[in-house]
Amino acid sequence: MKEMSMSALAAIQPSPDPARSPHLIWVHRTALLVAFFALLLISFGGHVTTIDAGDTEPAWSFRFWDWFVSWAQLEGGHFYEMTHRQLGTIVGFLAILMVGLMWRFEKRAWVRRLGYVALALIIVQGILGGIRVLVVSDPSVQETAMQATGVADPFGVRVLFGMVHATLGLILFALLIGITDMTSGRWFEPRVRVSERAARLVRGLAVLTIAALVLQVILGAWLRHAGWQVAVIIVHAVGALAVALFVLMLAVVAFGLDRKAALVRKPAFVLAALVQVQIFFGIFSFALPELAPVRTLHHIVGALLLAVSAIIAFRAWHVLESVHEDV
Repeated sequence: MKEMSMSALAAIQPSPDPARSPHLIWVHRTALLVAFFALLLISFGGHVTTIDAGDTEPAWSFRFWDWFVSWAQLEGGHFYEMTHRQLGTIVGFLAILMVGLMWRFEKRAWVRRLGYVALALIIVQGILGGIRVLVVSDPSVQETAMQATGVADPFGVRVLFGMVHATLGLILFALLIGITDMTSGRWFEPRVRVSERAARLVRGLAVLTIAALVLQVILGAWLRHAGWQVAVIIVHAVGALAVALFVLMLAVVAFGLDRKAALVRKPAFVLAALVQVQIFFGIFSFALPELAPVRTLHHIVGALLLAVSAIIAFRAWHVLESVHEDV
């Protein structure tokens, strides 16, 4: 009788996902911390660029503990530059902890590999930031960087490393947000069956949106580091319209999915709202460039747009189970 009851209970309750470790919650919580501090890092880094404070601290080395000075000793742009470095150090050590927990508790090899990639990118970001500083303050680094990149003038090298640093930072943040999603309990919810056409549309539009956003990030980094150029501004504005169109199409398709596909529908709604906020900040950044906080907010919302688009893309392949229309 007891065996029959146990069999009936097993038939009613779904069996636990074999890829889900009971300790995965600690990986998820640590990933959330990394993503949170990464957003703060992007915010301070963006403001450093906005107010042109990147050269207020010309010294840079791997002695990261030297950066943790009292905020009372910092003023103006120096405060934002040093806080940016402090946050970068915190993100690095939290990422090491996250990867260690993933190695111990994460059963999915592909998720562990994404964690390793994220940690590697964080290290690369730190080095790029250091080179960006030393290109200005250290003649030997400046000369080496010019020879390695083929850029003929120091300002061009500074702009190049600044653009790469900014663009990679936003891509890295999107990856970290994706990892927080993959390690959450939501990721193990049952898949939703949708038509093959709907699944293909959501996935394709999500990829197009991400591609358009990355191009926008590059153009934005160009404007922020190299200075405002009319041709680049026009292309950036046209790109914003393209992003808005892709997001609108993605939202329409996502809202047409079954209500059970809330994991795709909800972030699509958030994305549609964010793109309107971003256009608003973009217009004000152009019309009132002296309002530094607005330009920094424009940068932050760009990071959020890319992160939400990444969530939709990841979920579109994982959550949606495409079936033929005749099924």
